[in-house]
Amino acid sequence: KKNEAFVAKYLQLLEQKPALPAAYQGVLQGGYPDEEEMKRYYLSDREKAVADTIRRMYRAAEKLDKMRIHYVNSTLLYGPSGSGKTMLAKYIAYIMDLPLYYVNFSTAVDSFLGGTAKNIGKAFQCAKERACVLFLDEIDCVARTRKDSGREGADGELERTTISLMQNLDTLPNNVILLAATNRPDVIDPALMRRFSQKHEVQMLSDEEVEQMVERFFASVEQEVPYTKREIAEKYQQAGSPADLMVRIVQDLAEKLTEETDEVV
Repeated sequence: KKNEAFVAKYLQLLEQKPALPAAYQGVLQGGYPDEEEMKRYYLSDREKAVADTIRRMYRAAEKLDKMRIHYVNSTLLYGPSGSGKTMLAKYIAYIMDLPLYYVNFSTAVDSFLGGTAKNIGKAFQCAKERACVLFLDEIDCVARTRKDSGREGADGELERTTISLMQNLDTLPNNVILLAATNRPDVIDPALMRRFSQKHEVQMLSDEEVEQMVERFFASVEQEVPYTKREIAEKYQQAGSPADLMVRIVQDLAEKLTEETDEVV
């Protein structure tokens, strides 16, 4: 009883999930996905299948590790912008209860010679230190098909970066799940493509899936859907992508709450 406050404080610290190590901030982003956001996430049957496969292969990788067999559980997610590749990566980290370490190559590219490869090495070093999901976004920025060897300048630097990426990928331990995303799978170097154990196309939602996503979101915030099924189809059929759809849903919820507030006043 005397030390109740002390015990409560340190129990809270012990229960907190560790954040991204300070030494890697700037090169990496991320941490544990937000639980409330993941509860509202709509998972189509296509994405559920790939998530289940990744989860099964993670368990298999643990057994292979005990046999001293190296295996990288790696998946390339490809599809149009806004189709939900990043959200799927977050969801996989969430169901595995692992931190998501996020590398965006559009910002990791360094103007100095060798700087990009150094940033890549630093990101992979962090992933090797603990079990995690390592997510490489816009991988086509640094992994384009190599044309020949010995090139100089920017092209040569890009090829050296691609080689560095493949070398680092080959050294990942079995307890790391590697995910990469691209809008342009056609330009990625074939040697790198072979290193992904599965490739999954993340597609836009069908009309039925749009309806299910709308209903799931409103149910998750304990609100009734303010539209009939027909109205949902008419209102959201032009959303274009899950990202655009979510923006519209949140906007509609905000307007609904505004109307309720006005009624009270």
